[in-house]
Amino acid sequence: MAYTIYHISEIRKVGCTKDFDRRSFQNRKTFSKNITIEILEVLDESVGDQSAGDAEWEWTDHFGYPRRNHYTQRWDTVLTNEQLSEGGRRGGSLRLPHRSDPELRKKHGFGFENNSWYNSSEKHKEDAARGAKIAASNKRLGMQTQSQCPYCGKIGQTSVMGRWHFDNCKSKPGNADQAAKRSEEMTKVSHSRFKPRS
Repeated sequence: MAYTIYHISEIRKVGCTKDFDRRSFQNRKTFSKNITIEILEVLDESVGDQSAGDAEWEWTDHFGYPRRNHYTQRWDTVLTNEQLSEGGRRGGSLRLPHRSDPELRKKHGFGFENNSWYNSSEKHKEDAARGAKIAASNKRLGMQTQSQCPYCGKIGQTSVMGRWHFDNCKSKPGNADQAAKRSEEMTKVSHSRFKPRS
Protein backbone atom coordinates (compact mmCIF):
# COMPACT_ATOMS: atom_id res chain seq x y z
CA MET A 1 0.00 0.00 0.00
CA ALA A 2 1.21 3.48 -0.82
CA TYR A 3 1.65 6.26 1.73
CA THR A 4 -0.81 9.13 1.37
CA ILE A 5 0.00 12.53 2.82
CA TYR A 6 -3.24 14.47 3.38
CA HIS A 7 -4.30 17.90 4.65
CA ILE A 8 -7.36 19.00 6.65
CA SER A 9 -7.35 22.80 6.80
CA GLU A 10 -10.34 23.06 9.17
CA ILE A 11 -8.41 21.45 12.01
CA ARG A 12 -4.92 22.49 10.86
CA LYS A 13 -3.74 18.91 10.37
CA VAL A 14 -1.37 17.17 7.98
CA GLY A 15 -1.37 13.37 8.24
CA CYS A 16 0.17 10.28 6.72
CA THR A 17 -1.58 6.95 6.22
CA LYS A 18 -1.40 3.72 4.26
CA ASP A 19 -5.19 3.34 4.23
CA PHE A 20 -6.58 6.70 3.10
CA ASP A 21 -10.24 5.63 2.98
CA ARG A 22 -10.21 4.28 6.54
CA ARG A 23 -8.34 7.33 7.87
CA SER A 24 -10.75 9.72 6.07
CA PHE A 25 -13.70 7.91 7.65
CA GLN A 26 -12.08 8.16 11.10
CA ASN A 27 -11.32 11.87 10.70
CA ARG A 28 -14.86 12.63 9.56
CA LYS A 29 -16.27 10.60 12.46
CA THR A 30 -14.01 12.36 14.98
CA PHE A 31 -14.20 15.95 13.75
CA SER A 32 -17.04 16.58 11.27
CA LYS A 33 -18.64 14.98 8.23
CA ASN A 34 -18.16 18.25 6.33
CA ILE A 35 -14.37 18.55 6.59
CA THR A 36 -12.39 18.73 3.36
CA ILE A 37 -9.55 16.22 3.09
CA GLU A 38 -7.01 17.15 0.43
CA ILE A 39 -4.40 14.67 -0.83
CA LEU A 40 -1.03 16.42 -0.94
CA GLU A 41 1.26 13.61 -2.00
CA VAL A 42 1.25 9.87 -2.64
CA LEU A 43 4.51 8.04 -1.95
CA ASP A 44 5.47 4.55 -3.03
CA GLU A 45 5.58 1.92 -0.29
CA SER A 46 9.29 1.39 -0.95
CA VAL A 47 10.21 4.78 0.64
CA GLY A 48 9.50 3.37 4.13
CA ASP A 49 7.97 4.75 7.30
CA GLN A 50 10.84 7.13 8.12
CA SER A 51 10.75 8.92 4.75
CA ALA A 52 6.95 9.05 4.76
CA GLY A 53 7.00 10.62 8.23
CA ASP A 54 9.65 13.10 7.13
CA ALA A 55 7.50 14.09 4.13
CA GLU A 56 4.51 14.54 6.45
CA TRP A 57 6.56 16.89 8.67
CA GLU A 58 7.81 18.85 5.63
CA TRP A 59 4.21 19.53 4.62
CA THR A 60 3.37 20.38 8.26
CA ASP A 61 6.20 22.95 8.28
CA HIS A 62 5.05 24.26 4.88
CA PHE A 63 1.61 25.12 6.29
CA GLY A 64 3.08 26.47 9.54
CA TYR A 65 1.32 23.92 11.76
CA PRO A 66 2.89 22.48 14.91
CA ARG A 67 4.47 19.08 14.35
CA ARG A 68 2.55 16.08 15.68
CA ASN A 69 3.85 12.57 16.24
CA HIS A 70 6.18 11.29 13.54
CA TYR A 71 4.72 8.48 11.42
CA THR A 72 7.24 6.07 12.95
CA GLN A 73 5.79 6.76 16.44
CA ARG A 74 2.78 4.50 16.03
CA TRP A 75 1.73 2.07 18.77
CA ASP A 76 2.50 -0.95 16.56
CA THR A 77 6.10 0.19 15.99
CA VAL A 78 6.79 1.03 19.64
CA LEU A 79 6.09 -2.49 20.93
CA THR A 80 7.94 -5.67 20.03
CA ASN A 81 6.14 -8.57 18.37
CA GLU A 82 6.45 -10.51 21.63
CA GLN A 83 4.69 -7.71 23.55
CA LEU A 84 1.95 -7.49 20.93
CA SER A 85 1.47 -11.27 21.02
CA GLU A 86 1.38 -11.30 24.82
CA GLY A 87 -1.21 -8.49 24.78
CA GLY A 88 -3.34 -10.52 22.38
CA ARG A 89 -3.07 -13.67 24.52
CA ARG A 90 -4.19 -11.74 27.58
CA GLY A 91 -7.10 -10.15 25.76
CA GLY A 92 -5.44 -6.74 25.60
CA SER A 93 -4.88 -6.55 29.36
CA LEU A 94 -1.09 -6.27 29.07
CA ARG A 95 0.14 -3.15 30.83
CA LEU A 96 2.01 -1.56 27.97
CA PRO A 97 5.26 0.15 29.03
CA HIS A 98 4.77 3.30 26.94
CA ARG A 99 1.42 3.97 28.64
CA SER A 100 2.80 4.30 32.18
CA ASP A 101 6.44 5.36 31.98
CA PRO A 102 6.65 9.18 31.59
CA GLU A 103 10.00 8.99 29.76
CA LEU A 104 8.67 6.49 27.20
CA ARG A 105 5.45 8.51 26.82
CA LYS A 106 7.50 11.60 26.01
CA LYS A 107 9.91 9.73 23.74
CA HIS A 108 7.11 8.22 21.66
CA GLY A 109 4.74 11.18 21.90
CA PHE A 110 1.87 9.39 23.66
CA GLY A 111 -0.69 11.18 25.80
CA PHE A 112 -2.21 14.65 25.77
CA GLU A 113 0.70 16.09 27.73
CA ASN A 114 2.95 15.35 24.73
CA ASN A 115 0.57 16.56 22.03
CA SER A 116 0.71 20.34 22.07
CA TRP A 117 -1.51 20.43 18.97
CA TYR A 118 -4.46 19.37 21.14
CA ASN A 119 -3.59 21.32 24.27
CA SER A 120 -3.45 24.61 22.35
CA SER A 121 -6.34 23.87 20.01
CA GLU A 122 -9.81 25.41 19.99
CA LYS A 123 -11.28 21.92 20.47
CA HIS A 124 -9.43 21.53 23.78
CA LYS A 125 -10.62 24.96 24.96
CA GLU A 126 -14.22 24.08 24.06
CA ASP A 127 -13.99 20.66 25.74
CA ALA A 128 -12.49 22.15 28.90
CA ALA A 129 -15.08 24.96 29.07
CA ARG A 130 -17.97 22.53 28.56
CA GLY A 131 -16.65 20.17 31.26
CA ALA A 132 -16.05 23.03 33.72
CA LYS A 133 -19.56 24.39 33.14
CA ILE A 134 -21.15 20.97 33.78
CA ALA A 135 -19.01 20.35 36.86
CA ALA A 136 -19.77 23.81 38.28
CA SER A 137 -23.51 23.42 37.83
CA ASN A 138 -23.50 19.96 39.48
CA LYS A 139 -21.42 21.04 42.48
CA ARG A 140 -20.40 17.90 44.40
CA LEU A 141 -21.54 15.54 41.60
CA GLY A 142 -18.92 16.88 39.19
CA MET A 143 -19.42 15.55 35.66
CA GLN A 144 -22.50 13.47 36.51
CA THR A 145 -25.45 15.35 35.09
CA GLN A 146 -28.88 15.07 36.65
CA SER A 147 -32.27 15.94 35.27
CA GLN A 148 -35.84 16.02 36.54
CA CYS A 149 -38.82 14.41 34.85
CA PRO A 150 -41.46 17.10 34.20
CA TYR A 151 -44.31 14.60 34.66
CA CYS A 152 -43.52 12.81 37.93
CA GLY A 153 -40.82 15.08 39.37
CA LYS A 154 -38.27 12.28 39.86
CA ILE A 155 -34.62 13.37 39.73
CA GLY A 156 -31.92 11.03 38.43
CA GLN A 157 -28.87 10.71 36.22
CA THR A 158 -29.60 12.04 32.74
CA SER A 159 -28.10 8.98 31.06
CA VAL A 160 -30.68 6.70 32.73
CA MET A 161 -33.74 8.94 33.04
CA GLY A 162 -34.62 8.79 29.34
CA ARG A 163 -35.50 5.09 29.56
CA TRP A 164 -38.38 5.40 32.04
CA HIS A 165 -39.18 9.10 32.24
CA PHE A 166 -39.90 12.15 30.04
CA ASP A 167 -41.90 10.81 27.04
CA ASN A 168 -41.99 7.30 28.58
CA CYS A 169 -43.13 8.40 32.06
CA LYS A 170 -46.18 6.63 33.52
CA SER A 171 -47.37 9.97 34.91
CA LYS A 172 -47.52 11.54 31.46
CA PRO A 173 -51.17 11.92 30.37
CA GLY A 174 -52.11 8.98 28.13
CA ASN A 175 -49.06 6.89 28.98
CA ALA A 176 -50.70 5.12 31.94
CA ASP A 177 -53.47 3.76 29.71
CA GLN A 178 -50.96 2.57 27.12
CA ALA A 179 -48.81 0.94 29.82
CA ALA A 180 -51.83 -0.89 31.24
CA LYS A 181 -52.82 -2.15 27.76
CA ARG A 182 -49.26 -3.34 27.05
CA SER A 183 -49.12 -5.10 30.39
CA GLU A 184 -52.44 -6.82 29.72
CA GLU A 185 -51.30 -7.94 26.25
CA MET A 186 -48.02 -9.28 27.60
CA THR A 187 -49.89 -11.23 30.29
CA LYS A 188 -52.13 -12.81 27.63
CA VAL A 189 -49.14 -13.75 25.50
CA SER A 190 -47.23 -15.26 28.42
CA HIS A 191 -50.27 -17.27 29.55
CA SER A 192 -50.94 -18.54 26.04
CA ARG A 193 -47.36 -19.85 25.77
CA PHE A 194 -47.59 -21.92 28.92
CA LYS A 195 -50.87 -23.74 28.43
CA PRO A 196 -50.89 -27.21 29.95
CA ARG A 197 -50.50 -30.07 27.51
CA SER A 198 -53.55 -32.23 27.00
